[in-house]
Amino acid sequence: MVRLPEAITHQKPAISLRGIVTTPMLEEALIKLFKPAGKNIPQTAIFYYSGHGLQRQAGIQEGYLATSDVNPTAGQYGLSLHWLRRLLQESPVRQRVILLDCCNSGEFFNMLEADPGARAGTDRLFMAAAREYEAAYESLDSKHSVFTQALLSGLNPYKIKGGIVNGHSLTDVVNRELKGELQQPLFESSGGEIVLTRMAGLTTPQPDAPLPLLERLQKLRYGFCPFPGAAPFGVAHSEFFFGRDDITQALVERVQTSRLCALVGASGAGKTSILQAGLMPRLAQLEGSAQMRYLALGASPLANLAEVFVDPSVTGLRRAEQLRRAESFLQQGPEGFCQLVQAVAGDGPLVLVLDQFEVLLAAGLAPEGDRRRVIDCLTTAVEREHLPLRLVLGLRASHLQDLGEFPALQALVADHSLAVPTMTYNQLKATIVGPLDQVGLRYDANLVYTLLLDVVSAPANLALLQLTLKELWSRREPNLTAPEPPCLTLATYAEMGGLRHLLSERASSFYQSLSTAEQAIAQRIFLSLCDLSDGVARSSRQVSLAELVTATLSEADVIRVLEQLIAARIVVAQAPAYGSDRSSATLAGWSPPAADGDATLVTGDLLVTTAPSPATAPYFDIAHEALIRNWSLLQQWLHTQGPIVRQQRQIEVAAQGWQQQQQPNHPDFF
Repeated sequence: MVRLPEAITHQKPAISLRGIVTTPMLEEALIKLFKPAGKNIPQTAIFYYSGHGLQRQAGIQEGYLATSDVNPTAGQYGLSLHWLRRLLQESPVRQRVILLDCCNSGEFFNMLEADPGARAGTDRLFMAAAREYEAAYESLDSKHSVFTQALLSGLNPYKIKGGIVNGHSLTDVVNRELKGELQQPLFESSGGEIVLTRMAGLTTPQPDAPLPLLERLQKLRYGFCPFPGAAPFGVAHSEFFFGRDDITQALVERVQTSRLCALVGASGAGKTSILQAGLMPRLAQLEGSAQMRYLALGASPLANLAEVFVDPSVTGLRRAEQLRRAESFLQQGPEGFCQLVQAVAGDGPLVLVLDQFEVLLAAGLAPEGDRRRVIDCLTTAVEREHLPLRLVLGLRASHLQDLGEFPALQALVADHSLAVPTMTYNQLKATIVGPLDQVGLRYDANLVYTLLLDVVSAPANLALLQLTLKELWSRREPNLTAPEPPCLTLATYAEMGGLRHLLSERASSFYQSLSTAEQAIAQRIFLSLCDLSDGVARSSRQVSLAELVTATLSEADVIRVLEQLIAARIVVAQAPAYGSDRSSATLAGWSPPAADGDATLVTGDLLVTTAPSPATAPYFDIAHEALIRNWSLLQQWLHTQGPIVRQQRQIEVAAQGWQQQQQPNHPDFF
């Protein structure tokens, strides 16, 4: 086994976190692996890559594995996937396994030439973490990526019937575990069986005694988790989506009677779930002739939008060609977009659901030309009443102020928006008991009551509840004395330390994953979120971005760490009030609005710029106050630095008052 880069830790080889891997180094290692010198050719060669993937557009599209010496401006993109395919074609190794965990890794499958190494007497297993136009994501629940976490699960022989993992069983596990994820893996296998792992001492699969059919069906039923955790509910899991009937019905009625509806709310409040598991299945029952397409916009909105107009059933070169043609129409602007809508709609209207619409509104999240062109296309299409289009937007409330840059769209959204309300006690209860009843699992009534008490007042209550329920489900207690379903119990919740312990573990894991510089920023953020007014931190306080930025901690660095905290559901963003409803909405996603000026307040380690107006600036809050009282690391920081932070906070308040009073030369301020 060769690890790149490699280091010796505790007298054992391990992956080096600081070493480098250049393109020549990786090429040399791959040549030794797949074209070894000498006559003793290995039976099997496995190449696993985890890192960044790049694409290059220079007349033709090429994919690359990023190495440490990547420099696109100098023409250095890393290791060419085309080169890797050619190497495999010439490899004498009988069994070849390629596992690519990076963005755009599906580019490996886009071949015009013959499949690499596809000839008699060879066995192949190729797996890519994402399609050629998709990103690959890190997991929120572990230190691995989504794809690698699924690989590790599938390679565990103790989880596989018979105790032997081969290419087919690994493909099944990865495909099942990534179902519903933003990225979708690609697979290619041919030839005979490739055994990857097996139970210790096992040479042949051990058959199990067959279970009765009814018992097998029940085990499958109880083995399905009805709680998505950090992920949203998808269309396929709509039968487990509870607690949002009222807002779903209101949204359906709006879509049926209006050409535009903007669903405005917090991602932590289940906005994406409402669109996917609420609106789309119900609308499909009511309007069978309508064409419905869902799309979560990303960093390349024009390319994302083009996917809507590609036939879902086509693959490979046909899909690539349809995607290219759709993009060319979108490049023409509103006229091209309207032609695409007419072509796809057919006999019924096209219901286009665009989620994460804030990507188009906040400058810097997407290419400027793309975002303006897409917004122009959508605005024009909505205004053309003859066009068979109904547009549904999913928009985070903290980005409503960004609509000011697009007056026409702002007016449309103001007239056709639907706010996601805060969930009531009974609605939160339905999100717990509804899915459990649906799959037939038992639960303690006191557990439900305790869970609701723990989360009902938290800013991120729904997200924290789903995370806790998924963990509880994984620890469900089977009934060994009677043929009854497994049970979620209050005793199990207490054993796992409840929500407090789950949050503390999540915060510790997150903090350890940061670099040293990022840890310093995270420490300042956590200390700023603690109320020290009485000298003892027992509750949280809201802070603005301006309070977190200092002369030594830049705004860009602070924002980068904040975004990670928000994605991990440890910190939330409180949106400004909007419209006639002045109540704030809790957001697990945000974009800092531009400040009105650059006036310096205080130099040194205090604030450096004026804060945006309170009416438009988002504020940050800790996900749950239990984190302040129970996270041991935060308690250590408060013990050692609490008095200094409290004194600095008093100075900051005085400095802001001095600035607001036109910097008076009065002894009270000195």
